[in-house]
Amino acid sequence: MKNLVVALAICSALLAALVACRSPLHGTNDTTDVSIRIGGVLPPTLSDSATRHGARVIVPAAVQLRVTADWERGGQLIQTSQVAGGQATIRRLPVGVAISLYLEALDSSGTVLSVGTLALAPLGEGLNAAPAVTLKPSPAMATDDLGAMSAGMSSARSVSAQGVRYYTFTAGDGLSGDFQIVFDTGKARWVWLKAYDEDWNELPAICSDASQGWVVVRLAETQTVNLAVSNSVGSPGYPAGAIDGAIVVRPAKFCTADALELGDGSLSAPLTIESIGSMCDSGDSLFVRGGLYDASAQVTSSLGDLYVYGGFSPDWKTRDARLYETRIGSSGEVPDLVRVAGGGLLDGIRITAIPLSGSVMNTCGLILKPQSALVINDCRIYGGTNYEAISSQSIGSVAVNVTSETGGTIEMASCELYAGGANNLDEFPASTYALSVSSSVVYVHDCDIDGGFAQSPGGASTHGVWVTNAYVILARSRVWGGIAKSSSVDYDASAAGVFAEYGTRTVAIVNSLVSGGYSSNSAAGGREYLRGVETYQQPIRICGSVIDSGFCPEPVETYSYVSATSTEESGTVQIESSIVITSNATAFGDLFYDAEMPNSATTCYGCLAAHPGEFSYGGSDSAFPEPIAGNEDLPNLALGGFFTAFSNAYTGSYPSDYERWLGGSWRVSPGYSAYIGGGNLPYSGGSVAGFSVADYPALVLDLAGKARPTSGSWGRGAYE
Repeated sequence: MKNLVVALAICSALLAALVACRSPLHGTNDTTDVSIRIGGVLPPTLSDSATRHGARVIVPAAVQLRVTADWERGGQLIQTSQVAGGQATIRRLPVGVAISLYLEALDSSGTVLSVGTLALAPLGEGLNAAPAVTLKPSPAMATDDLGAMSAGMSSARSVSAQGVRYYTFTAGDGLSGDFQIVFDTGKARWVWLKAYDEDWNELPAICSDASQGWVVVRLAETQTVNLAVSNSVGSPGYPAGAIDGAIVVRPAKFCTADALELGDGSLSAPLTIESIGSMCDSGDSLFVRGGLYDASAQVTSSLGDLYVYGGFSPDWKTRDARLYETRIGSSGEVPDLVRVAGGGLLDGIRITAIPLSGSVMNTCGLILKPQSALVINDCRIYGGTNYEAISSQSIGSVAVNVTSETGGTIEMASCELYAGGANNLDEFPASTYALSVSSSVVYVHDCDIDGGFAQSPGGASTHGVWVTNAYVILARSRVWGGIAKSSSVDYDASAAGVFAEYGTRTVAIVNSLVSGGYSSNSAAGGREYLRGVETYQQPIRICGSVIDSGFCPEPVETYSYVSATSTEESGTVQIESSIVITSNATAFGDLFYDAEMPNSATTCYGCLAAHPGEFSYGGSDSAFPEPIAGNEDLPNLALGGFFTAFSNAYTGSYPSDYERWLGGSWRVSPGYSAYIGGGNLPYSGGSVAGFSVADYPALVLDLAGKARPTSGSWGRGAYE
């Protein structure tokens, strides 16, 4: 009997304990929810994403918040909550008892990045609002001490793939005022960054772009600054992986469209657009508010490095290069509008050259002659356009002109280039160039390039990219040669996607789409010339791309219609794993090289030639058998067959402008997927087309961002 009493007492005690500690997961009216504002270190959330043409994308490294809740009588609840916009909701907590919360921000692998604690008073029914909590770096993660930093000082650092790092520094002598803190990779590759005070409260930002790895704050000498850096930003043209860079502190200056003449670049006295060259020092960062800037003189940068950012709202708090567009133009006669003589960065700016006129026969939007490395990112650069015809002399418009030998590589990423329009009369020619490069090294990736339009009875020519003795690496880009129109039997209409002139330096076209554009000559017997890619002397390497000759409405008897060719005996074109198209049903001519130059070398490996009309590899002087070994030829195809399926742009009529051409997917449809195989392997020893993948990583990413194989073979065309 005694044992039975003891057993009943034990059961009663256990039941009382279970009632006291019952989980709120099984409660009815005794649980509630709590909304908590999460401050401090939370790298990064989706709210940090920015909208811009370059499609910069945040890959979240910490979107989960693990919450451990403890309350009296030994109750405990562990749950994870999604964090959105710095706000989290903790659900089903007990009513009427004090609760202690322990919060842990986790990355995608479950690693604890930051932690915080919060004591809650007894909760009532319904949704409760709790005080904000400040998360601080996890004790398990070290904070690197950078020591005292001064203006222009940099500290080299590396962040592993999907990694998060914490840093701290002290504002040194002279570091008092407005400064940019940036993780600078020297490339169009970004990290996420935010700055905090000594207690890990976020510092008030004058302006910022966390997804580009920088913030502008007001500093005071001896102030402690903490930083969180996350390698979780998708940068177009760059595969995921470790990022090397440097933390740099730069003086911040500001520019607005309504600035006074004597501004010193401070927030209260910003610069005018014309005073940038004289008022900015090498190493400065310049922030340009959205608006229309009517330049009365050429806008120039210094010979040093200047870092220019556009696209800010009137209060500087929001950055969006399309919504708050920074537009530089001129209502005066400034034929060469913007000139960059130094290095650094040009980001989020729109530049439009002045229109051509009877007194201004040649215009250019942006002239580049940098003495050190220069990055141009997310910019829209337009040549000048005249809609009323001129009759005086030859006229020409250029969007971007790289003028001569430079001191460093130019990287142009996520940009739109439009050559403008040249409209002429009589025997005077008209020409346009979206990108003209001479004696330089230019790396272009993830860009849209349009050769504009030119028309004149004296001859018209348009060009997407024009190269003279320069190294040009064109990757993951789309190039349209433009629209050329003539109305004379004596003068040609000529359009070209990529045209390389004289010299020995290699031009590489990789993972890209190139079309010769559109050419029309309304005169009986008039000549039309179309070139997808052409070289006189410079070697050209084409890998994993689609090269299209271009379009003309009704070819006349004398014309040339070529997808890829070399027209001098010393010129060479090598095409690998690509699709080459002659577009018109009545097209005739040389697809790969000029039969009149039989010593010129054009070779193809693992390519597909698609064309609806008559087709020639080079005539009787061909240096290789027909069809070329390792290549396939699809001749005489109706427009309803493979050709139309391949390019959705061809739907009954030929595209005559860039937007219609761009509208096609330029992917082979599933029914013809067998033609994608059979390519070769352009990758060899860490290089593609003779250029290092380590230096130019977009060479091994197809147009959709998928990695190209480094063994086996590539798929044909711009998509793997």
